[in-house]
Amino acid sequence: METFAKAICDRHFGIGADGMMIAAPSESSDIRMIFYNADGSVAEMCGNGVRCFSRYVFEEKLVDKVCFDVETLAGVQKIELTETGGQVQSVRVGMGEAKLESELVPVISDKAL
Repeated sequence: METFAKAICDRHFGIGADGMMIAAPSESSDIRMIFYNADGSVAEMCGNGVRCFSRYVFEEKLVDKVCFDVETLAGVQKIELTETGGQVQSVRVGMGEAKLESELVPVISDKAL
């Protein structure tokens, strides 16, 4: 699947994308999102991607409720959709607190120099 993700995301010979998501069954949640980066590597999650994914799985009837859980490698994401007449108006994702400590985020800081 990594090779396929890399090929399909290629901007010159594929469709061109930042990543690829797959909807899969989950044993712990309503559905599982598998996210591949454009280079074919597997990522824990994508914040904007999980919103798009959630709308897609609802509209395609892979999930049949407006509040549901999505399993990701970053943990279970709580989804809340607002819909009117079958049309999704908004998607909220409870992703928890941001982790901003430099030891937890791969960044170069003044401490590293």
